[in-house]
Amino acid sequence: MQTERAIILHADTDYSSLGRARQSFSETLRKQERKIAILEGVSGGALCHAVTNPGSTRFINGGATPYSREEKIRLGVPKQIIESYGEYSPQTARAMALLARWKEGTDLGIGITGSLESNENVFVSYVLGREKPLEEIIHLNAKTRRSMKNELTVRVLSSANLLLNGKRKIFNAIPFINEPADLFLEERNLLTSNAEKVVAVCKENALTLGTMESCTGLMMANAITDIAGCSDIFQGGFLAYNENVKRDLGVPFEIMRRGGVYSKEVAAAMAEATRARMGVKVSFATTGVMDVWDTRPYHDKTEPGTISLAIAQEGRETWCETRHFDVATRDKMKIAITNYMFEQFLLLSATERRELSKRQTLYVSRF
Repeated sequence: MQTERAIILHADTDYSSLGRARQSFSETLRKQERKIAILEGVSGGALCHAVTNPGSTRFINGGATPYSREEKIRLGVPKQIIESYGEYSPQTARAMALLARWKEGTDLGIGITGSLESNENVFVSYVLGREKPLEEIIHLNAKTRRSMKNELTVRVLSSANLLLNGKRKIFNAIPFINEPADLFLEERNLLTSNAEKVVAVCKENALTLGTMESCTGLMMANAITDIAGCSDIFQGGFLAYNENVKRDLGVPFEIMRRGGVYSKEVAAAMAEATRARMGVKVSFATTGVMDVWDTRPYHDKTEPGTISLAIAQEGRETWCETRHFDVATRDKMKIAITNYMFEQFLLLSATERRELSKRQTLYVSRF
């Protein structure tokens, strides 16, 4: 299939920040009643996180961050394409975009692959309906992994917005303007610290990690992939935003009936399905109601802020819990839930180490 190359333009002040790009893109999707699906590798969940705002269930069914080569192939990216052109190539990005649109049956599919290493490129492909795929090659200018992912998100959302508005030949590589002072700086710093500890514990114990996220919108995957070296342990994440996607990923539909999707049993099934599908040793899962009521029949009994979480680990009973988080902005709630999940994993890992140490001490003392 032939593709068109994007024409590179200069800054458009309407898309000068991450917040504005998110808002503009979401407004376009709502007005046009479009649905999208995203497969993002190098951005590690940043794009899915950006578009999972209040009301976003109307335009995003699901997505994934296949971070490793193996996970891309497992999801359906043809192995021949990766072997022929490379994991980081326009052809692989195009295959990911086509796969995203086909699997979810959406209007727009977006595929992203590449590297955050210096002097490397990121390849993005957009497939809108039956039109020819459009591709961008983006060179990132930011310095840290988080700021590079933010820059990439701004550029992709801006380009996708232009494409949805019929401007196939007016594509952008909009210069990234850093956001003003982070409103949640303390919480984000804690998130970075916790993510570093999670990656370190996984490396220390030879654990591979995957996620299936509903309400957190791949925030957990995004936080993990902010950490250098995460590719040693992180396989990928699924954005399972509705019951049908969860079912397709292996969650029994019966336990989700009549509003049961917001339960620790479903969270546990999500975590266990992720372990089975990805072949990872540890998986995290979330489901729940964020800052707005779910008005669907049987779902409208669950109070906003009610979140169910689960951790499935090889050789250990699945941990799951339902708890209430303070209702705040969507981003602040995602950070709080992700921090709590990471801290629970670290607590469980520390408890296991202490118990192992006690058993070893007892064993030695007998001799």
